[in-house]
Amino acid sequence: MSNYKFLAKDYEALNPKEVIFKQDNFFKDIIDRYSIKTCLDCSCGTGWHLSMLDELGLKCYGSDLSPEMLQ
Repeated sequence: MSNYKFLAKDYEALNPKEVIFKQDNFFKDIIDRYSIKTCLDCSCGTGWHLSMLDELGLKCYGSDLSPEMLQ
C-alpha cells in the first residue's frame, strides 16, 4: 500500500477529470432508474467520481487508504 503515496501525484494524469465527467450520462441513468440518493466510494482516489456524482445531486462520501490521494 505504501506505493500509493508515490502514485498520488500522477493519479490525476492517469484518470483526468475530463474523462471521468464524460461518464455522467451513464451514472445519471442508473441514479434515475434506482432512485439513488447517496453514494459511498471506498478507494475514491482523488474523488473525481464523487465530484461528478455530487453535481448529479447525490449525497457523497469517500475514503481512501492513501492520505496523499485525498489531498
